[in-house]
Amino acid sequence: MAGKWKEERFSIASALLRGSKFRRKWVKDILNNDDEDIHKNKILKFIDSWIKHLNDLREEIIKMRS
Repeated sequence: MAGKWKEERFSIASALLRGSKFRRKWVKDILNNDDEDIHKNKILKFIDSWIKHLNDLREEIIKMRS
């Protein structure tokens, strides 16, 4: 059982790490790219997609046995 929890924790950490790298890159693009047409709606869509990702991850965690 402890081994399973260790695998699940690793899976959770990996998903969060991938998400944080993606967010960091996206924020850099917003701040550093004057050529890109970044508007409020595009930012809101990004936030909505990140919330969906976190909700999906939350559901995965809830379904874990540990």
